[in-house]
Amino acid sequence: MNLISILISLCLSAVITNGTLQWYLFTKQEWKKTELRRKHGEIQKVIFQFIYQDLQAGGYRGLRSRDGSYPTYRQYCDYSADYRYFHFDRTVFGFIATPGNCFGKMPYTACERLEENTPVLIVYNVPYGLSRLTKSMSKREDPLVAENLRGIQENALVLISDHEQSDAFIATHIEGNVLSHQKILGKNKTAELSKRYPAYTEIMELQTVAYYLAVPERFKNHIKPNLNAEESYSLFRDDFLHPAQELVSGIKTLGFTYGLATSDSKTDSKTKLQYFNANEIKQWEAVKSVGVEIVIEPDPFGSASSFRIGSPFRTSSSFRTSSPSGSERKWETKIMLRNG
Repeated sequence: MNLISILISLCLSAVITNGTLQWYLFTKQEWKKTELRRKHGEIQKVIFQFIYQDLQAGGYRGLRSRDGSYPTYRQYCDYSADYRYFHFDRTVFGFIATPGNCFGKMPYTACERLEENTPVLIVYNVPYGLSRLTKSMSKREDPLVAENLRGIQENALVLISDHEQSDAFIATHIEGNVLSHQKILGKNKTAELSKRYPAYTEIMELQTVAYYLAVPERFKNHIKPNLNAEESYSLFRDDFLHPAQELVSGIKTLGFTYGLATSDSKTDSKTKLQYFNANEIKQWEAVKSVGVEIVIEPDPFGSASSFRIGSPFRTSSSFRTSSPSGSERKWETKIMLRNG
């Protein structure tokens, strides 16, 4: 009788232990899935917020007059290598990085970094480092005296504008609150602006920004990354003047579509946006919105700690998301252009 009781106790103990172990493993697995979803959410927020902010600010051409007649005068050479990637007739441009299709659209160093067949989004005229003149110009070649030039860098493209017109030029020298505008080719002489701008005129740096997928430098010694959670492509933000910034890793695919206003056959009004791939766009100045879609790599090892996020992030914006089956995550949103 005692032996039977002992055997029954051992069986019950085994059942309870096995159940507890299964519950522990299930709980651990669910925690890992929740943590992975949280990491995926952080990644998509970083990506969307960076792109959202640049698209909302991109295409800036300075203060505008009410009638829309607003000339921008270029006081720099378009064909100079560092400055030919600026356009004032559009906000965005996109293409697929195939062999020989990148050069001329982006600097050579950026083209060399691109992963083949990755889509590229370029956002023009993103303003940075807003300042205002504190002293009116007495001559068109006078240096600019502004209240705060810490946000504007030497050799950057700068825009000065009022309600009548604007000038784009190169900031060749900054000392204190004085900015010199000079020609970058030929003799190093002061370049005249199109007018004498008064005090309180706004002045800012303009950047051209590109988003693309590339292999991070830490994987350059690999012949080809294995495309898992630790060795996959990263999304880069590149302003062409500084080292490209790696935003997040663990990206499987990236896609951009471009929204054009299409006419309604019944009302003949342009109220509907239809989205196209980059190779279908003929007039980039007509683009009104950009669709962004990313697929984040699944984690084959169940660990959510391998994804890297480039910078802290806070946002109040909400985006539509969708998730296919499995741990692979798909996120998408559409962003309207403010200056399109």
